[in-house]
Amino acid sequence: MELLELVKNRRDGFVFLPDPVSEETVAEILEIASYAPCRWGGDPVRFIVVRNKELIRQLAASKSMGTGPLAFCNVAIVPMIDLRQSKLWREDLSVVSTYIMLACEERGLGCNWIHMDGRMGPDGSGITATEAMHQLLDIPEGYEVMNILAIGYNRKLQPEAEEVF
Repeated sequence: MELLELVKNRRDGFVFLPDPVSEETVAEILEIASYAPCRWGGDPVRFIVVRNKELIRQLAASKSMGTGPLAFCNVAIVPMIDLRQSKLWREDLSVVSTYIMLACEERGLGCNWIHMDGRMGPDGSGITATEAMHQLLDIPEGYEVMNILAIGYNRKLQPEAEEVF
């Protein structure tokens, strides 16, 4: 697929089919993301791949609202960055996440950016969404997260597929 066509056609995935995304496909997506440029150079980005549906449900609950696509995704990718290697970490994670979204589109997958940075955490918890993610995913000190990418086969891209709900 040509880059312009890929960019023009890319849309968020909101409801995904139950079909699993293969380990090979996830590995290809992460390889592409690893080539995303980071402002200070180096290799500051790491990825957490979540396939466990219960953990994905807990991640969805770590933000007070706006996590609907996580209920249907088959895999979630959380990019994280070593703050010692990136002073422009939000920008770097944005570029990495965009690479992931385009790699998903190229492979016929839907992808939805779930923003967590600066968002309210679970109702009444008194913590932010990213603090909740740090606890759930045991993110090492000195690393930061900004978003979760919910990934799956997008129902809207495959209209012949059976309804999933």
